[in-house]
Amino acid sequence: MKIEVRNYRVANTARKNDLHITMNVSEGGKGITNVGAVIGMKDLSYFIGRVPNTAISMLYLASIVYAIDRSFARDKYSIDGWSREFEVDIALPSSNLFSQNATLINRMLSYLTGDYWTCSFREFGGAIRLTNYRDSNYFDGITQVNLFSGGMDSLIGAIDYMGRNPEGKLFLASHHDSNMAGPMVDQQRLIDYFKRKYSHRYLRLPNTPSVKIEADMPEETSCRSRSLMFIAIAVVVASNSHINVEIPENGSVSLNFPLSPSRRASCSTRTTHPMVVKMLIELLPSLGVNVNISNPYEFCTKGEMVVQCANISNLLEIVPE
Repeated sequence: MKIEVRNYRVANTARKNDLHITMNVSEGGKGITNVGAVIGMKDLSYFIGRVPNTAISMLYLASIVYAIDRSFARDKYSIDGWSREFEVDIALPSSNLFSQNATLINRMLSYLTGDYWTCSFREFGGAIRLTNYRDSNYFDGITQVNLFSGGMDSLIGAIDYMGRNPEGKLFLASHHDSNMAGPMVDQQRLIDYFKRKYSHRYLRLPNTPSVKIEADMPEETSCRSRSLMFIAIAVVVASNSHINVEIPENGSVSLNFPLSPSRRASCSTRTTHPMVVKMLIELLPSLGVNVNISNPYEFCTKGEMVVQCANISNLLEIVPE
């Protein structure tokens, strides 16, 4: 199917600074639906003008990909029972470097989601007028950014950093889908724990960025592109502080070898697969974004991550959550 990313529109209210990205979808030359993504940009707007424009455009691209991924059910639109074909014409600010790296981007998206992506990029000629974030020192002093999904691996990664870097200040990069409450609840349980144990030693965006999918289509729940949203937010924050991003994930999950029949090939997430990480490491400098991404647990099982945790008592206290 063919998808055209058409416009960016800001809806400003007293409490929100939401960016609506609209798309037009056609199949066989016939228009069939409208699809859109709505990004909660209230706090992320702080970084506009402070980080490379391409880092912000990477965030927009991740949102577009996530909206498309979630909008078209595989059981209806797949060509082989799983994979879908997406030909996407994307109007994107600072599009030139994305055009130069389109082959790598398409390869990365295809590998990540198990679909066939053909994205082309053109310059978005309009203005995206987000309300300026107030001047603040809130984001000062961050020494590392970690992806923080609400699962045990990301919890261990955060505890390890706190234990091994007593002077460090960790940023926890999260997001949630407004239509899926579960991940936000998981994240908040752990954040409540961090408030008790590590007050003033960690940061997160005051209003966890939300992504809302606007679509007429049935929603796809496999969410293979969800990790790209986490990574894009992390990269924006890390670019501002000139620091690195860590993706805490055990190597067994990263390699997604078939532990059960339901975890074969693209049926398993490729969030932190070494191929995806490798392509991201290659892509970001090509976009002018000098942020290094790594997974320090790529040679660990989940059991080894638990046993080797820098503060096992703190971990055991929160494991029931």
